[in-house]
Amino acid sequence: MFLPDRSMLMTASDLSAITKPWPEQKRIASLVAMEFFAQGDKEKEEFKIKPIDIMNRENTSRLPHMQVEYIDEICYPLYKALSRIFDTCSPLLSGCKKNRENWMHLAEKAEEQDSENSSSATLETHLKTK
Repeated sequence: MFLPDRSMLMTASDLSAITKPWPEQKRIASLVAMEFFAQGDKEKEEFKIKPIDIMNRENTSRLPHMQVEYIDEICYPLYKALSRIFDTCSPLLSGCKKNRENWMHLAEKAEEQDSENSSSATLETHLKTK
């Protein structure tokens, strides 16, 4: 009998999480991100290497952007293909789309905040030099 290994089960779990209702999806994404950042911290400390972006704690504020990329590059194409083959998978595609909209909204808000922070820092620097 074939038994999938743990990494395959984790991947399946990550892929299915993107289709869950928003509060649950957001909570799961935060837990996964914390796990990734902990792994990145370990790589930085033990191996003295810069971790990849998704494992780099310095990218914490980019989580919404990274989630949109994950959906666009991996989840959406998968659920789109599954929905074409199995009509019963259409609700999964819908959940994926809804969560992308929510992550996109958070990404846009983060960009606005970064822009405001950058503008106020520039103004503050300008005023100090006068």
